[in-house]
Amino acid sequence: MERSKALQDKEWEIQKLEEKLEIVEEAMQRAGKCLKKEAAAVDKDLKVQELQGQLECSKQAYNELLLQFDAYGKHSMDFLTKEKALNVKLHHFVV
Repeated sequence: MERSKALQDKEWEIQKLEEKLEIVEEAMQRAGKCLKKEAAAVDKDLKVQELQGQLECSKQAYNELLLQFDAYGKHSMDFLTKEKALNVKLHHFVV
């Protein structure tokens, strides 16, 4: 009788442990899903930061090129003005 009682107690303990195991496994699955979502969010944040850095580099390169273009335009205009003045002087010599 005691043996059957001890056996029932052990079976009850096993059943409770199996229920706990199921709960823990479900919790682990939920935690795994949460971890995947968080990892994806971190990846997105890193990608956004990387793209923002690239945007800043592109803006700097554009600004530098714009300055060079403006300097070239001014330089070209100076040469054109000097050439026109020289043409006027040469025209006076020829006439």
